[in-house]
Amino acid sequence: MKKILILSLTIIALVSCRQGNNKTQEIMPIQPVAADSVNIAIVLDQFSAKYNELLEFKDKQDFINLGFGVGGPYNKWLRDVQSMSDKHDSDLLTAGKRILFGDLVMLGTEYVSSKGKETEYTKWCHKSIADAIP
Repeated sequence: MKKILILSLTIIALVSCRQGNNKTQEIMPIQPVAADSVNIAIVLDQFSAKYNELLEFKDKQDFINLGFGVGGPYNKWLRDVQSMSDKHDSDLLTAGKRILFGDLVMLGTEYVSSKGKETEYTKWCHKSIADAIP
């Protein structure tokens, strides 16, 4: 997210500077930067691994009882996914994927609320993830 914000502010500053110039200049459209396909494949593999981990433990009794509580066995999963979100969500956005690690956190949180049961939201998330991950 930070990369996108910095890029957006830079673009606004450049456009503002050009508009302030009295000379007539053609402003070239900004081309999207192609995402590194190798990096995106690695990030998607990491996403898939964490998604599969969630599916494995969502029905376990200790998850149903403790959720992502500090000191519980699944808190590390949550911290790892949040860290990945901070590092890689902009990569996924740049690659045109319609999923983010933040979505995985929300899915996990929904399973905490529903005690591991499927809801309309979890069903929608599963479909979105299936559409985004080859």
